[in-house]
Amino acid sequence: MRDKSKHRSNHDSFFKQSLAIPEVAREVIEMHLPETIRNKVDLNSLKQIPETFVEKSLQKQIVDVLFSCSTKENKETVFIYFLCEHQRTEDYWMAMRLLKYMLAICDRFRRENPDVKKLPLIYPLVFYNGIHPHNAPRHFYELFEFPEVAKSILEGPFALDDLTQIEDEKLKENMWGGTLLFFMKYVDIRNRLVDLVKEKRLTLKQIHASKNGEDFLYAILCYNGVEELEIGEQQNLLELLVDITDKETADNLMGTLAQKWFEEGIQKGEQKGRQEASKKFVCNMLKAGMDFDQISRITGLSVAEVKELGKADKK
Repeated sequence: MRDKSKHRSNHDSFFKQSLAIPEVAREVIEMHLPETIRNKVDLNSLKQIPETFVEKSLQKQIVDVLFSCSTKENKETVFIYFLCEHQRTEDYWMAMRLLKYMLAICDRFRRENPDVKKLPLIYPLVFYNGIHPHNAPRHFYELFEFPEVAKSILEGPFALDDLTQIEDEKLKENMWGGTLLFFMKYVDIRNRLVDLVKEKRLTLKQIHASKNGEDFLYAILCYNGVEELEIGEQQNLLELLVDITDKETADNLMGTLAQKWFEEGIQKGEQKGRQEASKKFVCNMLKAGMDFDQISRITGLSVAEVKELGKADKK
């Protein structure tokens, strides 16, 4: 009985070696090139470029051939990339595999040609000579639960919320989503954070009164760089949070944020600079009105160490 794996290997080897010959590759490509492309390019200018973008691990079963040619209209050079795979058995997921290969080729081509603004046209081509007729999906969208919906998404432009063009009044129409986009819109204007929270005060009150509201409020404060505020502004923010939530919740929120900044700051600092970083952070928290016990819980320092650092700062 003939070894099927060897039989497959012979097919793959023949396929790969043949398409590596410029004359064979050119005629195969001309046979399969869609008319829409043939009408745009001068096939007489077709030249094979000895370069591959397929990863080495895939080169045994995939042949990729890169051609350059001139356009008929303005004689500009364009690239046409053929991604060819030989199949003896039907692969249900082939449409997804080809898309993955195409994206990998695009990514590598872009990395190796950083000044190029246009990707090469990639034309995937599967040669199938199995026992039974090929019946697997040939479109990527056919693999989804709702094919027509998937098709409209994949073929259309990606969804875009250009926050620079959306009025704040429009964002007020949705409490949760609108608040998310509002703080995203102004994230780079750090010195306005207190004003932004003040502007959204009533909405944030409603959000805080809801399930998961406190988690959302914490995420907003983390995202918008509370740690970059001046001490006076942090105190103003704390007062706003007391109004939005309550004294205990506001203290806990600021304390949790302070602990996060403290740990991140210490991790980033060099070992020899950690004591100085601790001192600076403790002093800032004292100036923000936090008590010794709270700072001790946040930093892991003893109350005595916190007091000592506070005294050192006053000298």
